Amino acid sequence: MLSGLVASRSLVQRAFSSGYPRLSPVLRAVAHASCTSDILRERIAPGRSRYVNYNGLVWTVAIPAGKTGGETVAEQTKLTLADLDTRLAAAGTNKSRILDATVFLSDITTKDEMDRIWVEWVPEGCEPSRIILGAHLAHGFLVEVKVTAALPETKMQ
Repeated sequence: MLSGLVASRSLVQRAFSSGYPRLSPVLRAVAHASCTSDILRERIAPGRSRYVNYNGLVWTVAIPAGKTGGETVAEQTKLTLADLDTRLAAAGTNKSRILDATVFLSDITTKDEMDRIWVEWVPEGCEPSRIILGAHLAHGFLVEVKVTAALPETKMQ
Protein backbone atom coordinates (compact mmCIF):
# COMPACT_ATOMS: atom_id res chain seq x y z
CA MET A 1 0.00 0.00 0.00
CA LEU A 2 2.78 2.44 0.90
CA SER A 3 4.59 1.81 -2.38
CA GLY A 4 1.35 2.62 -4.23
CA LEU A 5 1.12 5.92 -2.37
CA VAL A 6 4.73 6.74 -3.25
CA ALA A 7 4.15 5.79 -6.88
CA SER A 8 0.96 7.89 -7.02
CA ARG A 9 2.72 10.86 -5.45
CA SER A 10 5.53 10.45 -7.97
CA LEU A 11 3.06 10.50 -10.87
CA VAL A 12 1.33 13.59 -9.50
CA GLN A 13 4.70 15.31 -9.02
CA ARG A 14 5.73 14.53 -12.60
CA ALA A 15 2.39 15.79 -13.93
CA PHE A 16 2.71 18.95 -11.84
CA SER A 17 6.28 19.68 -12.90
CA SER A 18 5.44 19.17 -16.58
CA GLY A 19 2.59 21.67 -16.30
CA TYR A 20 -0.04 19.04 -17.12
CA PRO A 21 -3.09 21.24 -17.82
CA ARG A 22 -5.79 18.77 -16.65
CA LEU A 23 -4.36 18.32 -13.16
CA SER A 24 -6.95 19.58 -10.67
CA PRO A 25 -6.10 22.45 -8.30
CA VAL A 26 -6.30 20.03 -5.35
CA LEU A 27 -3.82 17.62 -6.96
CA ARG A 28 -1.58 20.55 -7.89
CA ALA A 29 -1.49 21.61 -4.22
CA VAL A 30 -0.71 18.03 -3.11
CA ALA A 31 2.06 17.72 -5.69
CA HIS A 32 3.58 21.07 -4.74
CA ALA A 33 3.45 20.32 -1.01
CA SER A 34 4.89 16.86 -1.43
CA CYS A 35 7.72 18.19 -3.61
CA THR A 36 8.74 20.88 -1.14
CA SER A 37 7.53 19.92 2.32
CA ASP A 38 11.06 20.06 3.75
CA ILE A 39 11.97 23.28 1.92
CA LEU A 40 10.59 26.63 3.06
CA ARG A 41 10.18 29.35 0.44
CA GLU A 42 8.70 32.83 0.55
CA ARG A 43 7.44 33.40 -2.98
CA ILE A 44 7.68 37.02 -4.19
CA ALA A 45 6.92 36.58 -7.89
CA PRO A 46 6.37 33.80 -10.40
CA GLY A 47 9.55 31.74 -10.50
CA ARG A 48 11.25 33.56 -7.59
CA SER A 49 11.44 33.40 -3.82
CA ARG A 50 12.51 36.07 -1.35
CA TYR A 51 14.53 33.35 0.36
CA VAL A 52 14.80 29.58 0.48
CA ASN A 53 15.38 27.72 3.76
CA TYR A 54 16.53 24.10 3.86
CA ASN A 55 18.36 21.99 6.40
CA GLY A 56 19.44 24.92 8.58
CA LEU A 57 20.64 27.06 5.66
CA VAL A 58 19.13 30.11 3.96
CA TRP A 59 19.76 31.30 0.39
CA THR A 60 18.73 34.75 -0.77
CA VAL A 61 19.57 37.45 -3.31
CA ALA A 62 19.44 41.15 -2.45
CA ILE A 63 18.93 44.03 -4.86
CA PRO A 64 19.15 47.81 -4.45
CA ALA A 65 15.49 48.06 -3.42
CA GLY A 66 14.26 51.64 -3.59
CA LYS A 67 16.84 52.85 -6.10
CA THR A 68 15.91 55.87 -8.16
CA GLY A 69 18.54 55.55 -10.88
CA GLY A 70 20.96 58.31 -9.97
CA GLU A 71 22.81 56.47 -7.19
CA THR A 72 26.51 55.71 -7.00
CA VAL A 73 27.76 52.17 -6.44
CA ALA A 74 28.25 53.04 -2.75
CA GLU A 75 24.63 54.22 -2.46
CA GLN A 76 23.26 51.17 -4.29
CA THR A 77 25.44 48.94 -2.09
CA LYS A 78 23.83 50.49 1.02
CA LEU A 79 20.37 49.87 -0.46
CA THR A 80 21.30 46.30 -1.37
CA LEU A 81 22.70 45.54 2.09
CA ALA A 82 19.57 47.01 3.71
CA ASP A 83 17.51 44.71 1.47
CA LEU A 84 19.74 41.80 2.49
CA ASP A 85 19.18 42.58 6.19
CA THR A 86 15.41 42.53 5.56
CA ARG A 87 15.50 39.25 3.66
CA LEU A 88 17.71 37.53 6.23
CA ALA A 89 15.45 38.71 9.08
CA ALA A 90 12.38 37.40 7.23
CA ALA A 91 14.13 34.03 6.94
CA GLY A 92 14.99 34.01 10.67
CA THR A 93 18.69 34.82 10.56
CA ASN A 94 21.02 37.83 10.22
CA LYS A 95 24.24 39.08 8.65
CA SER A 96 26.43 37.64 11.43
CA ARG A 97 25.49 34.15 10.17
CA ILE A 98 26.38 34.63 6.48
CA LEU A 99 28.67 31.83 5.33
CA ASP A 100 29.21 32.73 1.69
CA ALA A 101 28.56 35.81 -0.46
CA THR A 102 28.73 36.49 -4.17
CA VAL A 103 28.70 40.19 -5.10
CA PHE A 104 27.79 41.09 -8.67
CA LEU A 105 28.92 44.50 -9.95
CA SER A 106 27.89 46.02 -13.25
CA ASP A 107 31.36 47.60 -13.42
CA ILE A 108 34.13 45.61 -11.73
CA THR A 109 36.29 48.73 -11.52
CA THR A 110 33.91 50.00 -8.78
CA LYS A 111 34.97 47.15 -6.47
CA ASP A 112 36.78 49.42 -4.00
CA GLU A 113 33.76 51.74 -3.69
CA MET A 114 31.48 48.77 -2.96
CA ASP A 115 34.04 47.15 -0.66
CA ARG A 116 34.24 50.19 1.67
CA ILE A 117 30.49 49.92 2.36
CA TRP A 118 30.64 46.12 2.67
CA VAL A 119 33.46 46.23 5.25
CA GLU A 120 31.53 48.76 7.36
CA TRP A 121 28.40 46.57 7.20
CA VAL A 122 29.87 43.14 8.01
CA PRO A 123 30.22 42.54 11.78
CA GLU A 124 33.84 42.09 12.87
CA GLY A 125 34.60 38.42 13.40
CA CYS A 126 31.73 37.36 11.11
CA GLU A 127 33.36 37.87 7.72
CA PRO A 128 31.97 35.39 5.15
CA SER A 129 33.75 33.80 2.26
CA ARG A 130 33.17 36.28 -0.58
CA ILE A 131 33.77 36.70 -4.28
CA ILE A 132 33.07 39.72 -6.49
CA LEU A 133 32.13 39.24 -10.13
CA GLY A 134 31.51 41.65 -12.98
CA ALA A 135 28.11 41.07 -14.58
CA HIS A 136 25.56 42.65 -16.88
CA LEU A 137 22.79 43.47 -14.38
CA ALA A 138 19.17 44.26 -15.23
CA HIS A 139 17.02 47.28 -14.33
CA GLY A 140 19.93 49.70 -13.92
CA PHE A 141 21.26 47.77 -10.92
CA LEU A 142 24.91 48.46 -10.19
CA VAL A 143 25.18 45.80 -7.47
CA GLU A 144 23.42 42.59 -6.38
CA VAL A 145 24.41 40.18 -3.61
CA LYS A 146 23.66 36.46 -3.28
CA VAL A 147 24.33 34.81 0.08
CA THR A 148 24.10 31.55 1.95
CA ALA A 149 23.52 31.96 5.70
CA ALA A 150 23.04 29.61 8.62
CA LEU A 151 19.93 29.67 10.76
CA PRO A 152 20.42 29.93 14.52
CA GLU A 153 20.18 26.46 16.08
CA THR A 154 16.88 27.43 17.75
CA LYS A 155 15.34 28.14 14.30
CA MET A 156 16.45 24.91 12.63
CA GLN A 157 13.62 22.56 11.71
